[in-house]
Amino acid sequence: MSVKELTQGGTDVLFRKSFGAILVGNQGNGPEIGFAKETSGQLYKVKCIVKHTEVNTYTAIVESKSINNRDNIDAGKFVAYAAGKIAHADLKTWHRRLGHVSYKYVLDMFWNGSVRGMDIVGKRSPPQSPCKPCLKGKHARAPFVPSQSTSSSVLQLMHSNLHGPAAVQGIGGI
Repeated sequence: MSVKELTQGGTDVLFRKSFGAILVGNQGNGPEIGFAKETSGQLYKVKCIVKHTEVNTYTAIVESKSINNRDNIDAGKFVAYAAGKIAHADLKTWHRRLGHVSYKYVLDMFWNGSVRGMDIVGKRSPPQSPCKPCLKGKHARAPFVPSQSTSSSVLQLMHSNLHGPAAVQGIGGI
């Protein structure tokens, strides 16, 4: 959990040189609800329990047995929200977002939980009409029109590419 996520959730984080970080609830107007000690690597560690809820959000609940001895009652009730966004979109939108992979593959990712926070709203079956960009990408070049003229001897009909004069001088000065 980052300081930014804490502050966006209404928690003030105060850093003290001798102690570490102090978490203050209710946008700085509430009691101290947790403390974080500095660990090696310039990180601060808060004792908390991470819970997974029904809607794919993660919440961290500060343990009442944390270092904060003054406000244990409030510390036990404090909840910090982190990573609470779920992407809701229909199957066609997910198909486009994932680079036009097959609809079956998108559904497999959804059912297997391969993408955290992915939610498919609406119908969960492939659409009847194909995706236009996918059709364009799978289009083959139109075949050459069959020629009416045929040759009966060598060099009777000759094809060549003519180009010139070139704007850049080539090897050998030509």
